[in-house]
Amino acid sequence: MSRVEPDGILIRFSGGIVKVPFTDLPEHVRQQYHYDSQKASAYANEQAAIVQQTNQLIEESNMQRREAKQVERRSSSTAEENDEALPKKIFNVVIVAVVCGIIAVGALITKFYLT
Repeated sequence: MSRVEPDGILIRFSGGIVKVPFTDLPEHVRQQYHYDSQKASAYANEQAAIVQQTNQLIEESNMQRREAKQVERRSSSTAEENDEALPKKIFNVVIVAVVCGIIAVGALITKFYLT
């Protein structure tokens, strides 16, 4: 026996730990360990509430992690899109510069020949 709880006995053995509820034990064992069905019920309800609260906290934590990953993916995707768009932007700037240069040279030539 490892521990006595209000609703049963925990037994540790080489294969792990098992809980034997008092309701599965003979009356003399229940009396030996001062089993009280009301205390057992209250204890079981407390344990169930703790498990439910723990599960809720785990779910909230998992949800926050999923949301953080989505934000990370979005920002990573945006960065990749920006990286992919950079060569196009450079190309556009170069084209505009070349066109402006051609226009400027054309204006100079026109001015030179017209004057």
